[in-house]
Amino acid sequence: MAATSSLSTFTVTLSAYTISLMADDRENYIQAQADAASARPILATVFNPAGPVGHSDLFQGRQRQIERILSAVGQHGQHVILFGERGVGKTSLASLTHEFWASYAREATGFLALRYNCDPDDTFGTIWARIAELLADEYARQGRTRPTNDTWEELYAEITHEAGTPHSVRRLLDLTGEMLIIVVDEFDQVLDDTTVQQFASLIKALSDYLALTTLILVGVADTVDDLIEDHASINRATIQVALPRMSQRELRDIIQSRYDRAGLMASPETLDRMAWLAQGLPHYAHRLGQEAGFSAVDRSSPTVAEDDVDRAVGVAVEHSQESIRTAYRNATVSPQPQALFKTVLLASALTPTDELGYFAPADVRDPLHRLTGQPYDYPQFVRHLKHFTLSERGEVLEATGQARKWRYRFADPLLRPYVVLSAIADGTLAFPRLYELSPQVDEDDSGQPRLL
Repeated sequence: MAATSSLSTFTVTLSAYTISLMADDRENYIQAQADAASARPILATVFNPAGPVGHSDLFQGRQRQIERILSAVGQHGQHVILFGERGVGKTSLASLTHEFWASYAREATGFLALRYNCDPDDTFGTIWARIAELLADEYARQGRTRPTNDTWEELYAEITHEAGTPHSVRRLLDLTGEMLIIVVDEFDQVLDDTTVQQFASLIKALSDYLALTTLILVGVADTVDDLIEDHASINRATIQVALPRMSQRELRDIIQSRYDRAGLMASPETLDRMAWLAQGLPHYAHRLGQEAGFSAVDRSSPTVAEDDVDRAVGVAVEHSQESIRTAYRNATVSPQPQALFKTVLLASALTPTDELGYFAPADVRDPLHRLTGQPYDYPQFVRHLKHFTLSERGEVLEATGQARKWRYRFADPLLRPYVVLSAIADGTLAFPRLYELSPQVDEDDSGQPRLL
């Protein structure tokens, strides 16, 4: 009888313990769901693969370039030419200069910050007509009264009617009496040579008069010569800032800082995987970091795992710009199953490059051999590289040099990572093999080696 009583007591205790465990599991599950519900909108907000970073507290890296730009802002008569390849974050950096300056020079007050995006039809007159309107709008937004003297009004009317000249623009900016930071973005889109020359004249005039205005010209270019003509006369008036691809550490910091805000964690290996796949381009760091975070949230997990990165790769390929997807299809499609176009393009994406993204045809041989196991000779694949520069293959590569000394690079920097991501997504490659196939190494800001 006593034994039966003890057994009953044990059974009741066990049942209570089981109920307690179930209650704990339910509570943990509810908490996990709540955390996931709060993490998703944060991830959607702090990552921005489709555009520039909107706030300085979300900006990572580029410390050297920021310091050089701020040194120009702090010196009367100094201006900035910010250049680099597409997708490296030029617009984000330039657009946030005023926030960096407000933090850097805390006593600085009363300055105005403007940004205008150029288009191919722009002229000097149309650009400054829009900037003048933006200046008036900024006065109104801050609840301040713009200058009202007759000279300012006459100059404002002339410039907003697209009749501005370097002289009239310089006078208008001087008469504001304000410190101005003016970003002229996508300057490479301007096709009118006269406009470029007039900007050079304006920069020289602003410098000669020690104006309070700082112009920041931003554009896709390999060198300053590619972005602005007649620049020799304005060398002393400009700080020329080249923006390279981001380091491995900077890309990891982009992802880690945003996971911190969303309450998520990721191992160093997982962060390295995403940073490596981004190939120095913040766009892909944002896309992969966001989608991998969404995947972890969908699993109600606070930890982003490597499987989440694999899922993110598929989404990144699917959600890439249609122009990138079309270019890839045009480059690789072939009615002959044995054609090497897809494989040669992948080998090109895994080939070491110089600082401007160019590679020599002979350098493609090794990754091509590693991909296929076949010792292809130079003549067997060089014709594919030439085809990639033609319209029939989407002009996905561009060439420089001369016969027997050609060098190639991807015309759109965003396509190179896409080619690698596509190979992972369709099962052509497993991630671990990429370290074997792409041995290019440089150093990040901490001096640690990284692969591109």
